[in-house]
Amino acid sequence: MIKKYIALLLIPLLLVGCNRDKPLTGTREAIQGITYTDLEVVPTSNVVISPNSSPKLKNNLKILWKRSIGRKPIISNFVMDNNNLYIMDSNGNLCCINKNNGKILYKRFITSPPQINSFCSAISINNDVIYIGTNTNEVIAFNTKNKKILWNKKFNNAIKGAPVCFKDKVIVSTINNITYALNKKTGEIIWNYSSEEESLTFLSSSAPVLYNNSIILMYSSGDIVSLDLTTGKVNWHELLIPNYMYSSGANFLQSVVNPIIIGSKVLISNVSSMMVLLDAEFGTKVWEKKIGTISNPV
Repeated sequence: MIKKYIALLLIPLLLVGCNRDKPLTGTREAIQGITYTDLEVVPTSNVVISPNSSPKLKNNLKILWKRSIGRKPIISNFVMDNNNLYIMDSNGNLCCINKNNGKILYKRFITSPPQINSFCSAISINNDVIYIGTNTNEVIAFNTKNKKILWNKKFNNAIKGAPVCFKDKVIVSTINNITYALNKKTGEIIWNYSSEEESLTFLSSSAPVLYNNSIILMYSSGDIVSLDLTTGKVNWHELLIPNYMYSSGANFLQSVVNPIIIGSKVLISNVSSMMVLLDAEFGTKVWEKKIGTISNPV
């Protein structure tokens, strides 16, 4: 348990260090005439800005807007719909910001931060609903239209990564490597799958991918598994790296690289040493290379 608390306490530092120089989402929009500009979160200053202010950018790009949303570091990614940007602040509020002018449209209290004062969350959006996973062991669904919480599901462990929607289900994983499929409308648990629990882990997580009616997940323990989306039944299971190789302090990066579907294959990689192409339906290995990466291959 002590090791797990150490991991949680390190999270703010790790997230700030990893995300300072890159956008926290891959969404690209045309904003006030500047085409294909990414919005970016600067956790150290608690200001949501456009990356135009980066000293690395040349030409005559200017800051479009900036907005403070609190005095504490922002420990959250952000998501966007057609008009607005959404982000959690460190006090447990969901902030809705007009993405064109930076005006805060509203704040809604979602959940109380933990006593250790290191509240962090990961959010996703599907249609008009925002799904929030927190290190206070909750998954919360919030309707952006009526500004009300649809449901709140409590777990025994912190949520690892942002909830992901597939069809009528929300897929979430906890810090002890248990994945749950929830009913998207009610939050009720439909099925769960347990991978190997680790003595030290982090709140970052790779996102599952959908192939036909199955989801393929990669755990920080090295497990790769294909699960039937309807029942949770295991279709196939592989181990990318033996468990004894997961002793480095940089292993939180291993879970950041997402599986990628390429036709009928799935490409799996990690920071340590391996890139593998598998048959997405049967899990059989097509090839592997000793290549480590901390970013998603394209």
